[in-house]
Amino acid sequence: MKINGMSMHDYIEKQKQEGEVIENISGNMTQHFNGKRSITMVCGGEVRITRKGRTFTLRGNHIEKRDNTWYVDGKPFDFDGEQMDLKQDIVKIEIQGEVQQLTTQSGDVTVNGDVNNLRTTSGDVQCQAALNINTVSGDVTCKGRPQSVETVSGDINY
Repeated sequence: MKINGMSMHDYIEKQKQEGEVIENISGNMTQHFNGKRSITMVCGGEVRITRKGRTFTLRGNHIEKRDNTWYVDGKPFDFDGEQMDLKQDIVKIEIQGEVQQLTTQSGDVTVNGDVNNLRTTSGDVQCQAALNINTVSGDVTCKGRPQSVETVSGDINY
């Protein structure tokens, strides 16, 4: 599997050094999407983040990420005075071969083969043939007619 042309391992390592990776979440987590913006909330727990090569643990009753800023109990979290402007990278996942099941939160997915079950919250999907595809926001393009395709916001092409 490739993400933005890199192996998954290399992509995650690059994100740890240049961007942000959520390493672990404990507590009750919910994620909401408002258009293209994502809001992540954790109640009564902690979030461990590796950001620009350094690992931080955020603890609180209400941990939230809005507009690329983390808030702990309503206050913006200051990463040692270093406020970063994280760009929203477009994640692209490309798979060579057949896929039984794939679930993503966000990212465009291309399968150069057939898909049995694919679910994505946000992202375009391209594949050869598919049985079941479900996306909240994204276009679906298949070369063969899928058995079942559901999208809340997006076009279906086959």
